[in-house]
Amino acid sequence: MTSLVEEALDALRRRTGIVSTFSVSRMGRPGDETDGVVELRRGTHRARFDVVVKATFRQSHIARLREGVVERGARALLVTRHVSSALAEKMQRVGMPFVDSAGNAFIDTDDWFVLATGASAPKKEPVRHSLSPATWKVAYTLLRQPGAMGFTIRELAEHAGTSHGAAHTALRAMAERGWVEDLGRRGRVVVNPEALWRAWEVGYGDRLSRKLFVTMAVTPGGDSMQSWLQGVRTRLQGNSLLGGEAGAQLMGADILATTAVVHVRRWTPSVMRQLGLLPSREERSPVVIRETFGHVNHDPADPQLADRMLIRAELMAINDERLDSTRLFLTKAIQGRMKDGP
Repeated sequence: MTSLVEEALDALRRRTGIVSTFSVSRMGRPGDETDGVVELRRGTHRARFDVVVKATFRQSHIARLREGVVERGARALLVTRHVSSALAEKMQRVGMPFVDSAGNAFIDTDDWFVLATGASAPKKEPVRHSLSPATWKVAYTLLRQPGAMGFTIRELAEHAGTSHGAAHTALRAMAERGWVEDLGRRGRVVVNPEALWRAWEVGYGDRLSRKLFVTMAVTPGGDSMQSWLQGVRTRLQGNSLLGGEAGAQLMGADILATTAVVHVRRWTPSVMRQLGLLPSREERSPVVIRETFGHVNHDPADPQLADRMLIRAELMAINDERLDSTRLFLTKAIQGRMKDGP
């Protein structure tokens, strides 16, 4: 609650010219009370107060506040979010100094007197919906499948692989940030596809990829990644997609992969045998296995490879300069698709 004290004292300075120094002496219950000491300065005159912070303060709280002040034998200054003109009049009548974050104040010292009322309560910033893993599933679907913009929310949820409620919340979160515009019965439109894609890429790395993580693996017998890749095409079948560095190499990027990501539609331990891999608990294992989500995770040009958006997002999490040209290669491919459609 010290931020509320700082807001109120700053508002006091802007409205009256009174400057202050505040120090916390004891933290109370979160959202209820913070005790500290403030020194107010006006010209050469100074006044010290014990600070009592109440985010919400009503007329019914006056008696209890005064009782606590009397018990401590101190001169207290109430700090709150907003005091109406009517409540300010009552506070003046009982001699209870206060400041609020709107700039209203009543302070009576031996050397000076301040009464500032009538300022409206500061507008609260709207609470935006959070960006959950489901948000990034929906964002990916909108970017990957242009037809998804005309889906009903239920259809969009099914294609994204999430619940109806989560899809609705995801659309609200994206609209609040200016990425998507709701057109009512006509569906929705992605206002700025590139901005949403860049945000999705961060969200995939921070939230969604962790939720999709299954396990780590290594190639058997010390085989190199290149040796494993020579036969992986025949092993992928219809359940797995190849991504990461390995996917980028097979997509045509100028890179010799040393790591891979395998996206599986249905995970069972038999997937390891199918892919010719061995389980690993090492954090730096060369192969990561993740689950797919929704309906379309494959690249439109090759049904055995993960989508280029997924591959680039995976490479963005690797801090390696040798991948710079590969990331640029994928960027151009993604931007071309946004322009022309998949």
